[in-house]
Amino acid sequence: MQLAHEGKIDSRYVIPANGRAFSVRRPPIFRPPGDALAYANGFLEASRRGDANSTYEIFLTISDCQNAMEGAPPTNLKDPEQREFALQEIEYFKTKLAECESLLGDASFNSLNWLELAAEQGSIEARLMYSINPDHILGDVNSYSMKPEKVIEWKEKSISYLEDSSRKGSINALFQLSNVYETGIVAPSDPIKSLAYQIAYDNTKPGNASNERQLELRRSLTPEQQSRADKISKNIIKSCCTN
Repeated sequence: MQLAHEGKIDSRYVIPANGRAFSVRRPPIFRPPGDALAYANGFLEASRRGDANSTYEIFLTISDCQNAMEGAPPTNLKDPEQREFALQEIEYFKTKLAECESLLGDASFNSLNWLELAAEQGSIEARLMYSINPDHILGDVNSYSMKPEKVIEWKEKSISYLEDSSRKGSINALFQLSNVYETGIVAPSDPIKSLAYQIAYDNTKPGNASNERQLELRRSLTPEQQSRADKISKNIIKSCCTN
């Protein structure tokens, strides 16, 4: 697909949906075993040329290492089985940290916000992650109140990124936009839009998965509001997913 050719999405993780729509699903392991710095360096040149996929891979590699640094379980557990499991987990984290030590200590990698850069470069996955995980952009949640302008910027960019990704065919973005307009955190709550994006998602995803969430959203709306959502959803589907 064109997005893969442009370096905006990795075709290995793309699952075709209806029309020209698609979803993205990665395996839970973000990088192969081995030195994390060497792995990240392998993407650096392409990232500097503007390849969004490469930039996102660097972000995932650094995140994987940071999670390893923060995620080791406690060993002072009384239950023998839990303690044995924790000790096994600690060995796993020791290996990960040994692989990550050089990357976590490299100032040139850790001084740049790779998620923000990947989103700016147009990575579909990065733009989804940008909207879902504000901590990667804004820092710890306790400091949000000290960054009101940055919070506003994050909200505006999140909506822009999700809308752009949905127009390019991302059903992950359709689902997230439904969430956004339901919760009212990133954008003002709009139950009609929330339902419209959910309808679009349900009509473009592959297979015959349950549309239970759509039914739940419909219950909170009048028949007239549901009709409006149905009409809006048709335009969304035409924009995002029709060949």
